[in-house]
This record gives sequence, structure tokens and C-alpha cells, in this order.
Amino acid sequence: MSAAGRATHERASLSRESVLEAALAIADLEGLDALTMRRLAADLGAAPMALYRYFRNKDELVISLFDRVISAYEPEKHHHADWRDEIRSSFRWFRRTLVDHPGVMPVLSKRVGVGNTSDRITESVLLRLRSVARDDREAARAFFALVGYTVGFAALETAAMAQRRDAGIEDPAEWLRLSRLRFESLPSTNYPSLVDLAPFIGEYWTDAQFEDGLGRLIDSVAPSPT
Repeated sequence: MSAAGRATHERASLSRESVLEAALAIADLEGLDALTMRRLAADLGAAPMALYRYFRNKDELVISLFDRVISAYEPEKHHHADWRDEIRSSFRWFRRTLVDHPGVMPVLSKRVGVGNTSDRITESVLLRLRSVARDDREAARAFFALVGYTVGFAALETAAMAQRRDAGIEDPAEWLRLSRLRFESLPSTNYPSLVDLAPFIGEYWTDAQFEDGLGRLIDSVAPSPT
């Protein structure tokens, strides 16, 4: 195929969406460091310069990648009469999205507020928090506490999952058992708390642990009715 023919083929087969899909596949499988414009172009069967019609550089690509991942959030699907249920639903979704797409998680360690979609989601959650918090400062603080907790939890969970895969352990229950055993096996004279609390610490990345922490943060905004 001639150079002109290849260029025509690239224009016909490439799109912003197809570039983002290929970039997400690389990032999720191999990490963000593996994502380069040259590597991405090779996976797409295109010339590297062809990608610059859609993204000026890798930084813009990565921001768009994160924006694409979180664009699946639909506020109306998380609406509940009880504001606590609405906040729980939103941050459950955020945690699961980050765990499902670990390649985009490093973006959050470099930027706060990434793209228009991030702003839209933030506005939706803040609006709900402002309706129940003592004042606007408390609403903003609660939001960032919830975001920080969820991102941190997802990062720990992703690391634990990677360790489990590297160890060749397919059964999550077996991994939890080994995690508990690790703490239980420590010398109790030096680590009495770690040994005593092993059944709990060993399960730090479970759904139950996430829900417990999330509930504590939500109660800090406005305690649950007794």
C-alpha cells in the first residue's frame, strides 16, 4: 500500500474513541508507564503522527482516558431518597471503576479535578452533601475525605489483587486466609496488636471493610438516626 493509501486507511479506521479504547487496554494491562504514543500507534496499526490529530500529547491523552472511564457515571442511577444511600452508591461505583481500570488510577496522584466529567460528578455529589452538612466547609471536607478514602482503598485493593495473581492464588478466600496467617505468625511479644487483630487486619481490602469505612465517613457528616 502506498503512503497515501496508508494515510487514507488510517483516517478511515481511526477515531478518538478507538484511540481511547486501545489506550485503556494498554494502561489496564501493563500500566500507564507502558502507554506511549509510539506503542499506541503500533497497536492501532497507525503512524504515531496520526494520533496527534486527536491528542496533542500523552498528557492530554491520559486526562481524556480518565475522563472516558468516569463518564459512565450517571447521577440519576444513584439517586435515593436517603442521602446516605445516595453517597454510598456513588462511592461504591467509584471504587469499582478504579479497581476495574487500575491503569488510570495514577492520574489521581498527579491531578485534582480531571476534566469536565470529573467536575460534573463532583457537582452532583457536593450538591447532595451541602443539603445535609452543617455548612459548606464541612460539605467540601466530607467530599475530599470520601474521595481520598475511596482512591486509597482502591489502590490497596488493586495491590492486593496483583499480589494474589503473582502468587498464583486464584481463590480470594485462600488469599485472605494466608493474609491473616501472616499477621498471626508474627512474634506476639513484638507485635501484640497485629497478632490479636489479625482476623480483621488480614481482610483490609474486602467489601465489608470498604463499607465499614465508608459508613464511618458518612456518619461524620450527619450521624445516622438511632
